[in-house]
Amino acid sequence: MNLKVSQATLKEVLAKLRKGEWLVPRFQRAFVWSESQVYELLRSIFLNRPIGMVTLWAQPQEKTLTDWERIRLKKKEFGDFQDPPSGTRLVLDGRQRLTALAVAFGGLADPDDRFTFSGAWFLDITKEIDADDFVEHCKNRDIEARKLNVEANLLGSGLVPLADLERVQRLNQNINNREFYPDGKYPDIEERVRRSRRLGRIVEVLLEYQLPAAEIPDNTTLSEVCEIFDVLNQTGTKVSTFDLVHNALFADSNGSFVLRDRFEAYRQTGSFALLCDESRQDLLCQMVTAAYLTEEKPRAKASSDKSVGSIKGGDLLETPLDFYQSFDAALEKFDTYANNFFEEVVGARFSIGALPYPVSAALYLALRWRIDQGRAPYKVSTLNRVFKAFWWRNVLSGRYDQGFLTLFASDLSGLHGLLAKAEGTAVGSSAWIANVSLGLDAIFNAREKKFPRLSTSELEARLSTELRGASYQAMRCAFFTAVTKDLVSNETLDRFTTDSRMKVELHHLFPQSWCKDNKGQHAALRAPDSDELAPAVSAFVNFIPLTSASNKKWMTQSPATAITNLKLNFELRDDVWRSAGIDEDGFNHFTKLEIDKFWARRAQEWAARINALQNI
Repeated sequence: MNLKVSQATLKEVLAKLRKGEWLVPRFQRAFVWSESQVYELLRSIFLNRPIGMVTLWAQPQEKTLTDWERIRLKKKEFGDFQDPPSGTRLVLDGRQRLTALAVAFGGLADPDDRFTFSGAWFLDITKEIDADDFVEHCKNRDIEARKLNVEANLLGSGLVPLADLERVQRLNQNINNREFYPDGKYPDIEERVRRSRRLGRIVEVLLEYQLPAAEIPDNTTLSEVCEIFDVLNQTGTKVSTFDLVHNALFADSNGSFVLRDRFEAYRQTGSFALLCDESRQDLLCQMVTAAYLTEEKPRAKASSDKSVGSIKGGDLLETPLDFYQSFDAALEKFDTYANNFFEEVVGARFSIGALPYPVSAALYLALRWRIDQGRAPYKVSTLNRVFKAFWWRNVLSGRYDQGFLTLFASDLSGLHGLLAKAEGTAVGSSAWIANVSLGLDAIFNAREKKFPRLSTSELEARLSTELRGASYQAMRCAFFTAVTKDLVSNETLDRFTTDSRMKVELHHLFPQSWCKDNKGQHAALRAPDSDELAPAVSAFVNFIPLTSASNKKWMTQSPATAITNLKLNFELRDDVWRSAGIDEDGFNHFTKLEIDKFWARRAQEWAARINALQNI
């Protein structure tokens, strides 16, 4: 492969992007840089530092070898052409930098100030070029308010717009012209000399700074290009497994299967959308491969002699295109599986960020797929019952903290095996329960480290101390599942609302500030042998789901005051109190400030509930 290397000035780069001589292949990820990253790129340019090489892929004269798109932001594209010219180049490496150059020097901007890259970029020539605040980004509203679209105001404030070379040159020519400045803004001779020097440097950069570009020939295949692209991204900004799978599927399908587009469509699909989060795109690949593992012969696409046996990165890449297409065609089924997972296993719908071990959903979806494909002798209702016990025991034990990748395949096989083995016994009978319980024990104790089911006393202890990680998320799921109404307003709690006032979080029944102020009077509020707050203050025995608005009403009031002021007597809200693990005796302990008794009773109630979730 012959590699051609050339140089292009900033002006030439922008011209190529505007005319469509340089485009980006659709398999690349969109522009994701932050404002600070653009700022750092500009500083490097004006300090005459290299910003890296762009890698291009030459295209045949008659037609591009893959789908393309313009450099773009969320709501704005860059380029004034209808169709690209023949022999265009596709950018394999450099999209983020080129988009940043179009934003700063080419005037590419989103029209709406709600988006990050609206407005324009300026250089402050009252500052030295190496100053941290030499570069300034202004939104449209700021430009209008400061009248920065008027050249006299620009020169008076010492700001130079990067996206208008002609204006920069006029400003440079008029820097010593008093009439060009607003009244009272004409700087002294020393300052004008400094500004002129800095302006000269800006013009020099705009005209002379060059970007190196390496070009691979048009006889390079799409598969080879994807390999090159993967290497380029791994040596720069780390590419995710999702990106690698996306590129491989794009190449295997000759550009017809675009995983990123499918991912965006899945994010609009019912319950399945909850499992498609931009921060965890790899989970989609894990779910697809998990389902593929239940096929009779899950062969790797690279070799018919090799099997896909896990959901590790290599096996994700080996999951073939045709199964991704099968998954895509069966999306409605997988949406049903996801809904059942949330409702029957977890107890309610949660986002990935609130879900302990989201990869567990891939386990459940795979087993459901096996049933639908006629490769399982058990029913969905049986799976739901068993998987619920498995899921709660798994998340409470912290078992996947040890690394789920090494456990996933054996769990998938183990759950299928114990369900199939127990199928000959009447579901729900004492013999069936005993068999399944033994099967679960075998899964949780299969390796060197054992994970026994938590006892009620162990659960009481966890509920009474501050938790982290999966154990915290599991308890949080249990609370949000049980408490569905706001104790103060009696409104239904909506954890997915976008209204900041109605945002639902866990809040303190005995507010932290009240506990700090009253720990001298109540021994239960103090940690043993310490003046610090007792662990229970920040534990689940002291938590209840509330909206932000209700929490603000509660805030620093003592329980007795809050109950009086907010009219929270037991009879009016007994369903909410009881759902939160507070019966009438617990309520009385609460109002009488019998704090230790209240926390102990509540810990017992919740421990019994959560212990039951681990049972078949």
